[in-house]
Amino acid sequence: MEDKSPLTDLTSQLPPEWKWAALFSAPEGFEREWRAWLGAAAHEEELSLLRWWSRRADRAA
Repeated sequence: MEDKSPLTDLTSQLPPEWKWAALFSAPEGFEREWRAWLGAAAHEEELSLLRWWSRRADRAA
């Protein structure tokens, strides 16, 4: 069984341009889920950047 929140269901039904707007303001009634999602997305982006820098450093050595 998938771990889905009501926010996941809502965003799957909305047009892609809305998803960009959601990065800057939480959908009404979903503030807690939005903060959790945004935090997880930021963490994944940070890990991706760290992996990129580590590969770059490995190649430079």
